[in-house]
Amino acid sequence: MKREELRELGLSDEAVQAIMTMHGKTVTDLKGQIEELTNERDVATSNINKYQEELTALKEGARDNEELTAKLQDLHWVI
Repeated sequence: MKREELRELGLSDEAVQAIMTMHGKTVTDLKGQIEELTNERDVATSNINKYQEELTALKEGARDNEELTAKLQDLHWVI
């Protein structure tokens, strides 16, 4: 949204300023939401990677135990 476009619609400078102020608040709020969701995604990705590493380590330690290996294989599909 540009000021010139609003002026072309016949709005006064005061109305244009009020609209741009409201629009700015909306944009700021949306940017905050994006940042929050991005942080949540990054934490989730980090946790997934950590859990995958732990699962891989457990699989390595369970090579000789068939029952444990089967349980770990089932867990792999859950994660």
